[in-house]
Amino acid sequence: MSTVVLISPPQIFAKTQVVAGVTPPLGPAYLAAVLDQAGYKVKIIDALGENPEQLTSYNNLVVRGLTFQEIIRKIPRDVDLIGISNLYTFAFPMVSELAREIKCHFPTVPIVLGGAHVSSLPEITLTDPSVDYVIISEGEHSLLALCYALNGNGDVSGIDGFGFKRNSKICMNPKTDFIEDLDSIPFPKRELLPMENYLKAAEPHGAVRGRWTTMIATRGCPFSCSFCNTPLIWQRKWRARKPSLVVDEMEELVRSYGINDFHFEDENMSTSRKWMAQFCDELIKRRLEVGWQLSNGARAETLSNEMLSRMKASGLTNLGVAPESGSERIRREVIRKHLDVDAVKEAVVNASRLSITITSYFVIGFPDETEAEINQTIRFAQELARLGLDECSVNTLQLVPGCELFHKLKREGKITIDNNFFNNLGQMGDLSGVKTWSDTLSDRKLSWLKKKAYLSFYLTSFFYHPSKVLRLLKNLITSVQETKSERVIHSLWKHNRPF
Repeated sequence: MSTVVLISPPQIFAKTQVVAGVTPPLGPAYLAAVLDQAGYKVKIIDALGENPEQLTSYNNLVVRGLTFQEIIRKIPRDVDLIGISNLYTFAFPMVSELAREIKCHFPTVPIVLGGAHVSSLPEITLTDPSVDYVIISEGEHSLLALCYALNGNGDVSGIDGFGFKRNSKICMNPKTDFIEDLDSIPFPKRELLPMENYLKAAEPHGAVRGRWTTMIATRGCPFSCSFCNTPLIWQRKWRARKPSLVVDEMEELVRSYGINDFHFEDENMSTSRKWMAQFCDELIKRRLEVGWQLSNGARAETLSNEMLSRMKASGLTNLGVAPESGSERIRREVIRKHLDVDAVKEAVVNASRLSITITSYFVIGFPDETEAEINQTIRFAQELARLGLDECSVNTLQLVPGCELFHKLKREGKITIDNNFFNNLGQMGDLSGVKTWSDTLSDRKLSWLKKKAYLSFYLTSFFYHPSKVLRLLKNLITSVQETKSERVIHSLWKHNRPF
């Protein structure tokens, strides 16, 4: 075996979805780098990146990117192994159909799936007759081992974090071998991606402040929030690359693509204060003069005034904090997120003083959550607005497979994995479609509370900080982006989509 094709599928979202980010698929790019280093010929078919402006219909949803037939035409006839990335569970029906179409044209070529969805529901994924293998969690070593085995150098049955079929029986090997030295992995093969298309699309998860791209400096998260599947996928292991090598990669991207705006997609990049300080110091020492953002937020307890000042000096422009709820009971008993609320407030005050754009993330609609508890969240968001918070994100709970709450409600018979379940998962950024998991709140009531949360936050923010209104209007007129909200509005205008 010598030729491997890795497919990043097209994007899928609801027709009334407010926004969906368009970011380079770093997972396949990392896999390609490892396979290339081992001497394999690798091709990435990036279905979204190769045509992000093409929209087609799919089962009352919207697909963005290449069609199935366009993807299949790009697969070389001499392919030996086809890998498909499946990050989101709501996209699994589409990925399954894509695998079926590929199998019709390449019946003897094995197909392997990986990604967060696969890691959360590996057995269900393997029941698909078009899927031959699955890889769970970290995939570099497992995919390389599969290539060796298919070349006759070993048996697939011994591969770590791997699922296969034998005599119609599904077999799963648990994930036990994580890469301890992340610096041993080569930089992602971004040259196999249509990087300029992403720059042109200008729709990352954060604000666009220049020529941007995504990066990953660390893997995993040591915490165990009950609504997150990260503890399952990464087993609460947090590992970091050397700060100097992260900055080496940034310098390479500056040289190769003129990047000056870096969006870090780590689950929890600020876990180690020592590591973060070293990273900031390395950027300051090299005088790289670039900006960087924390797309997924940071632990508020790590964001002291001294740390934020150092982060600002090194180029930090945007970050987020995630209190999730204003209710102490929800945080401690339902989410199991032990959070210092005062640290959140302090981070907002200090970030605002340093002119760092700061966002706060909230989730509503938890099991047993009451309207009064959601109003506590709304009041907390208003308090943060008074303190200078620039924007907030309020999502309804999406019970992704692999998280503790998902398994709890599935055991109680409140979740059935069917097409309705997949469709409901696609509504996180959808203001019109809301699914409640609370016995005390209807979908309609939760939808109203979500709108109330946004309205209350921004009215409070503009009342206490009227300059933010003028800045927002100026940025919209001049096409400048300082917040994710401004990026969302620009994206909606570009695609002529209503709110």
